Amino acid sequence: MIKHYRVTISAELGKYHYPYTYANQLNMPAVQYILQNADNKMIQGLTTYQKAHYEFLKKHKGYLTKSGGKPLSISPDDRELDVAIRRACKLLVCSANENRRIHFELDHINIERICKAEPTDLGITNSEINAAYRNAKDNPHLFFYMQGESVPAPAPWNNPDNVQHFQKYDEYRRTKKRT
Repeated sequence: MIKHYRVTISAELGKYHYPYTYANQLNMPAVQYILQNADNKMIQGLTTYQKAHYEFLKKHKGYLTKSGGKPLSISPDDRELDVAIRRACKLLVCSANENRRIHFELDHINIERICKAEPTDLGITNSEINAAYRNAKDNPHLFFYMQGESVPAPAPWNNPDNVQHFQKYDEYRRTKKRT
């Protein structure tokens, strides 16, 4: 069993590990520069990983800036930035690979609540787990932990106790697409 940091989610990029609170140090400047159409001079102050993340997100600018979406409360005066950060977090999770591993701590995570996908429930971890379920179900670079130990079953949607919740989530998504 692998011991893990006690955070809800973290990104492991190369030899660096970004606990969730620091993941914003990765996302925030990259998203801001994308929204500002930054030039090369502006991005020179970014760290190596921030620059790489900026380049990755720049490829997805259309997704980050499309209309709609749920905002966060990071910057309540800037809805566009909030929505783009939320989307950048989901992209980070769904792009997990050998150089970009994502770790979820499942303690205190209410899977039933996540799968209900209430429109007023803006939990970022909720949207990231749902995005991983929808777009990266079989990604071997997503890791899940309980009480600091790696979970034998690789993902919450494969846990027999959670299958019915994810089935309800699938039904919710089918209904949502029809309306």
